Amino acid sequence: MSGMPVANHSFNITKTWFKQLNNMTANINKNKFNAFTRYVRVRSAPEDIFVEFDFAIEYPELYVELALPKAAFELFCKHNNVVHMDEDMAKKVDEDAQKWRFGDTRKI
Repeated sequence: MSGMPVANHSFNITKTWFKQLNNMTANINKNKFNAFTRYVRVRSAPEDIFVEFDFAIEYPELYVELALPKAAFELFCKHNNVVHMDEDMAKKVDEDAQKWRFGDTRKI
């Protein structure tokens, strides 16, 4: 029985420490995450009902494919302060994907 208060006290210290650590890092991580650049590459045609697009955070070559109605897509872009990929950036992303799928196909 004498060991119980010590274990409980130790648990409370650990719990308090994790709570303080979480509070300290929450704002840092949130601000750091918000500083990351967000990229969008539209894949669908302008007349399509849904906008099909790639969305990437900080690394354009690591993206998810999403689809949203046009109004939702516009709100999504505004909320995330996105950078729309230009042709050069899209070409680099495609070349990188090609390399990962088939290896480096350049001749030495």
